[in-house]
Amino acid sequence: MSVPRSSKPHGYARFAHRRLRQLLSYPSIALLSHWCFQSFFYMHRTERLVKGGLDLGLTLGIGLGLTTIVGGGYGWLLAWLLAHTINLCCNGHVWGVLKHFYPTGQTATSFAQYRDQLHTRIAHASSIATSVVIGSAAHAWTPYADLDIRLVRHEGMINGIRACWFGIQERTRAFIHRFPLDLYILDPHTQSHDGHA
Repeated sequence: MSVPRSSKPHGYARFAHRRLRQLLSYPSIALLSHWCFQSFFYMHRTERLVKGGLDLGLTLGIGLGLTTIVGGGYGWLLAWLLAHTINLCCNGHVWGVLKHFYPTGQTATSFAQYRDQLHTRIAHASSIATSVVIGSAAHAWTPYADLDIRLVRHEGMINGIRACWFGIQERTRAFIHRFPLDLYILDPHTQSHDGHA
């Protein structure tokens, strides 16, 4: 099936600096960039705290075992590298990055089914106040489309933790199913954003 030129991706991220644009035109560099930052600067406060806490908790858990096998400093470094990679797989947007370079492998039907099932799960998540679909998939599907969705959580610390846990589960599910999901949890009384990183 041919894809109209306008529906094809224009590269990962948009920077004014020409050298950065050139670097990020390579899928491996784009993935490395995403591994490093994991959308941290696009997240709202609660999600940042949870993501950072997950990195720390995984590092401590892995490190306590590794440092008995590998020397102290190297053990902790390796533990953090493993923890950060696990965090990427269960709490990142890997397929959302790759859709900037390759077709997602989704059909219009499979994309719509996944979207509808996600909306059903959102409707049953009591910590989520509302959801908004943005980006190209809100208008028309293409083989390069991802699902950009923002979930606004209810107020309160418990709701914040539960909403972020919901986000982690959904990103893990998307990673396993190779689905290009770009999902963020927004704190109440803040405006949504459509950044990617």
